Amino acid sequence: MKEIVFSPVVHATLQLAQHIGERDIPEGFLLKNVLDEPYDIDEVEEHDKRMTETWNNARPIGGNADDIIHFEFGLEYGDVSEFVPAEKRYKSLYELISTMYPVYYHNSLAADWVDNLKISNTKYLNALDEIIDSGEKIRVWYSDTPSEANSFYWLMNYLDSKKCHNEIHTMYLPHNYWNGEFFCRDWGHLSPEHYYDTLSLEKTLTKEQINLYSERWDKLRKENTPLRLMVGGTLVSLEDSFMDQFILKELARLPDTFRISELVGIVMGEYGFMLGDLVIFTRVKRMIDKAMLMVLEDWKKNPMNTRVSKSDMFING
Repeated sequence: MKEIVFSPVVHATLQLAQHIGERDIPEGFLLKNVLDEPYDIDEVEEHDKRMTETWNNARPIGGNADDIIHFEFGLEYGDVSEFVPAEKRYKSLYELISTMYPVYYHNSLAADWVDNLKISNTKYLNALDEIIDSGEKIRVWYSDTPSEANSFYWLMNYLDSKKCHNEIHTMYLPHNYWNGEFFCRDWGHLSPEHYYDTLSLEKTLTKEQINLYSERWDKLRKENTPLRLMVGGTLVSLEDSFMDQFILKELARLPDTFRISELVGIVMGEYGFMLGDLVIFTRVKRMIDKAMLMVLEDWKKNPMNTRVSKSDMFING
């Protein structure tokens, strides 16, 4: 069986969940290996003891690292007109990333980031084609978060185009899944010791279900709006200006001078859209371009942490 995930965090966590309790706890999980001295020895030992016991007592889900396929297309934002994400998609990702990491200060960081995504996605797409040809079981891990939901619908469209309708299974994480300690919105919020308990969530998709998901993605791809979010349980096309109403609401509550990161963090936490900070930052940047906000310091090195102030245009409505 092959596993398909849509984020590097879930990929790494799933790898750990495959063998948790069977292998030694990773060194990075223990504070004694990552904290610089001085630190409270008793507190660190207690933490590390608790983490080790949790690791050793957890049940693994099985499988191997080579069984995991990881796509990272960022389909919730930007152009999705291509059947298989290609140059237009990566152009959208570059424009998004370079807004935060402009070339005049960060050199080729954004370009290198996108190039690495191209290499990784191409490798896994080739692997998926081999799996489809072999008829091996596929299990897809996803939730209603924009990145995972969009990627899931795209994947169903791709499988449908290949007439791959058998042995397609899903691991859908319900909205606000309770892991025994707190509510989780996506698979990246779960620690590896919790994955075994979610195996009962596995469902088998019918051909009709795959067709419906596929048709929905066809519609979203034709509409090709800048943003796609889950609204009322349905993945819908939206203009990126949709976010402005929430940004402006929180902006009105902030003092006249603040850091962009404060505004972005509040919007992300208050409304739970589970969009990346880059998407929200892009809308704030547009407000700066429209002179609604004034930049108070050089922001080339760390735009997200830049101090800004509300302009007279914003204050006076």
